[in-house]
Amino acid sequence: PPVAAVTGDPHRVEKMCKELGGRLLFHVREYMGVCVQWKGCDVLVVAHGVGAGGAAVCFHELFQAGVHTVVRAGTAGSYSPDLREGAMVVVSGAVRDDGASNQLVPVSYPAAAHYQVVERLAHHCRAFAASSEDATKWRVGHCVTVPTFYDGPLGNKHELWAKANVLAVEMEVSMLLVQAGLVR
Repeated sequence: PPVAAVTGDPHRVEKMCKELGGRLLFHVREYMGVCVQWKGCDVLVVAHGVGAGGAAVCFHELFQAGVHTVVRAGTAGSYSPDLREGAMVVVSGAVRDDGASNQLVPVSYPAAAHYQVVERLAHHCRAFAASSEDATKWRVGHCVTVPTFYDGPLGNKHELWAKANVLAVEMEVSMLLVQAGLVR
């Protein structure tokens, strides 16, 4: 299939497989892939594990296999007080503090989403929020991808990113956007 949804957690993949009646394609280490039908189209749903380094293997192989559109459905921490648990962020670009993508291209190379993917996701978020009883919050904006979950002696840059209007922090999407940008 030319379209994939990726997530870090294999349990999310299993859940989507059951809910959409999919079939298991592979399960090796943290990588798990299923094929499901959604709105009449085959879609790969793949778990990539935690962190940009391991996720890079998954993303590279998806693009090598001919996938041209990848949407990441993952967990992030919010810097915005109005985006709490259950809110959605459509990432239009990411700060590349992932510790891995700088091994592919210089850090000055942008981690930017394709505008048509952002438009479609925003359209679906708008429709979902309008139909939701609790008016699910969502926004389009930037996130920062970090290499570690816990701080060490160097601390973190969370206050800086919040001041810079970055919406969220997570651990993989900048690698996805860099690799997608390199695909021809």
